[in-house]
Amino acid sequence: MTREKHSTRREILTILKKKGRLSVDELSQQLGITPMGVRQHLAILERDDLVTPSQVRRGIGRPSHLYSLTEAAQDLFPKHYEEFAINLINDLIELGGQDRLQAVLELRVQRISKELSDRWQGLGFEERVREFGKMLDTKGSMGEVEKLEDGAFAIREFNCGIYKIAQAHPIVCEFEKRLVERALGCTVQAEECIAHGAQRCCYVVRAAVGAAPMAI
Repeated sequence: MTREKHSTRREILTILKKKGRLSVDELSQQLGITPMGVRQHLAILERDDLVTPSQVRRGIGRPSHLYSLTEAAQDLFPKHYEEFAINLINDLIELGGQDRLQAVLELRVQRISKELSDRWQGLGFEERVREFGKMLDTKGSMGEVEKLEDGAFAIREFNCGIYKIAQAHPIVCEFEKRLVERALGCTVQAEECIAHGAQRCCYVVRAAVGAAPMAI
């Protein structure tokens, strides 16, 4: 029964993806189940932030409640970001060679490091490192920061958001390291890399003597 209920809720999401906003009665007709049954499924989907209701007036009478997908629900459907990015990089190399790719990656490092440096202006080195770890965590990298006995910090990521891209083009990892160096104003030693077969990515970072975070 649980599997059937899950299947019905998945079907509701698929119908809303194809049809757009629909009422309970319209979903009932599409699914072949009672409006009460639809409401029960919608209540669970709404609780899980997968659907959201809105009131729309359709002619005379009380406004109708129409249900649509949330942004979170959009992530349940297949995406091809990695394939697109890899093909884009391949095309970039074909048009301009590795130098063109490196120029684009360098531009990205400059832009992001400046944004972070501006955001963390006035913070001490340890504070910047810990903010960097929090940022990784919010972006889904499962980041953590550990202060080591010698005063350095280990920044670890247990999920690589660009795993397939880094496997196809390892140079991307080098520019990720440069981003850490410039955003934090530090020296960086890359000790482990998921794209190279490790369980996690790990950077050991130390404050550059007399340096502030680089704003480029």
